[in-house]
Amino acid sequence: MKFRQLILSALSCSLSAVLLSGCNVAELGTDNMLRPPASVGDEAEITQLIASVADKNYTLKYPKNGSNRSAITMYDLNGDNVEEAVAFYQNNDDVTHIHMLVMYSDSNGWNISSDNPVEAADIDCLEFSNVSENSSVDILAGFSTLVANINTLTCFSYSDGVTTTVEAGQNYSGFSCCDINGDNFSEIITFQLGVTDYPASASLIDYNTAQNKLYVKDTVPMDPNAVKFKSISSARLDENTSGIVLDGITTTEEFNTQIIYYDNLKLKLINPLYNEKVKNFTKRNLNVISADVDNDGFIEIPQVRQFKSDNELKKPADEIIWYNFMPTSNQPVEKCRMAANSFYSYSFIEPKSWTSDSITVINNPENNSMEFFEWIDNKLGGKLFEIKTFDISVWELGRYTDTHTLILKNEKYAFAFSNENTDSKLALSDSEIKSGFLIMNENTV
Repeated sequence: MKFRQLILSALSCSLSAVLLSGCNVAELGTDNMLRPPASVGDEAEITQLIASVADKNYTLKYPKNGSNRSAITMYDLNGDNVEEAVAFYQNNDDVTHIHMLVMYSDSNGWNISSDNPVEAADIDCLEFSNVSENSSVDILAGFSTLVANINTLTCFSYSDGVTTTVEAGQNYSGFSCCDINGDNFSEIITFQLGVTDYPASASLIDYNTAQNKLYVKDTVPMDPNAVKFKSISSARLDENTSGIVLDGITTTEEFNTQIIYYDNLKLKLINPLYNEKVKNFTKRNLNVISADVDNDGFIEIPQVRQFKSDNELKKPADEIIWYNFMPTSNQPVEKCRMAANSFYSYSFIEPKSWTSDSITVINNPENNSMEFFEWIDNKLGGKLFEIKTFDISVWELGRYTDTHTLILKNEKYAFAFSNENTDSKLALSDSEIKSGFLIMNENTV
């Protein structure tokens, strides 16, 4: 089934959240991430070129965030299938400036296109995107200031050995690039965490061709309680709308989701899930982020609630309800539901035949199991089945093969189920239980 193709966030909390002191850009289609120079010869020549323009004592600087974290990054800026190089260094006797070098190669070897000194505490991030509406990919470099979560955006265009500065200078905590208004060019959407003199907000940064500058086209408020972001993703919301989906962590260590998109009729940015007077329905304690859960090309956002229990000794499991957000109606539309086991990082996709509140799921930590029951008149009904986790060494002894059927196993665990085979209308076949089981993937946490 389609769910088996998804890349979904794990429920593991062991991986730390990304502090939004950097860009965390979600530009898609970039295959130059973290690449060193193409050959040892290129690397040696580029290093010598840097040394020739820097002071005798200098230090290569590495971007702290974003997709490209090498001191020297290779990228084909002008689409001629030949990579240029971007590097950062700091002269040891000038700690107030970071230099960004743009270099290109020709038949005579490597050359300097430009040496751009920027007053900054450090280099935050380096990204590439076509924002100046020309045939080349622009260089977007973010530089850290001495104030936490306040960085400064710079932009440069390259063509035929010449690097041109695009006026910028916007402050940000993080940013993402995508074609948010459907004009076939990338725009920059900056995100500002709420700090003194800088309210929490998202801004659409567009390009003014006549003035060769980036400017703020529109700004929308964001949740001031968000202090970190777990994930920033550019994504399709529907057939006609792209947006930015942000999964954040609040001051109370809870998670929530915000969506930023551009309304081409109202000509303004929209953040539909934030209203200072209304609780965000995605607010949750479970560490799970937005994802395209059914592989249909549109992102889903999670709401988490607990199943019900009639006994305080029986701990209800978490239920993740996934929604598409539809800009046309400005409303979420439910897509699917999953019962989640956060300890062993798996879930069970609830079949459509299970209506809301017709079943409940109990976590049984003493049995290492998740147990599925009917829910009748606000009470536990008959047991339908259980999914149990075994240490792989225990399972391989063969003691439980008579009572449980294997779903899958890895080097650490075996996951198996026991089906009660009741005559309930909610009962599932063995194959339905197997196909509903899903191991969470940690790659997008």
